[in-house]
Amino acid sequence: MPSTRSTSLPLGEPGSEAFRNPLIERSYRESDLLTPSFKEHVDGLLDEEDGLRTDPFLLAQDIPSEFSEDPGLTEDSAVAHLQFGTNAVKHLQ
Repeated sequence: MPSTRSTSLPLGEPGSEAFRNPLIERSYRESDLLTPSFKEHVDGLLDEEDGLRTDPFLLAQDIPSEFSEDPGLTEDSAVAHLQFGTNAVKHLQ
């Protein structure tokens, strides 16, 4: 049976005082959906002198204008839909 679990992080509007960045704040470390080794990998990327070139979760440089998710075909999977502007959509499985 496909997974129905979903999660979200309140990010707020980019550029506003309410905007939260889970990478800078390292709040991703509180997620039980990420393995300890992946959290350590992201920590290592953040600690590098050059910093991040892309978002390690979205695999993109830009913040999507819209985001949605659907259950995957297996219990431990999901499909994320990322909308960038009016014409670009990226689907991650």
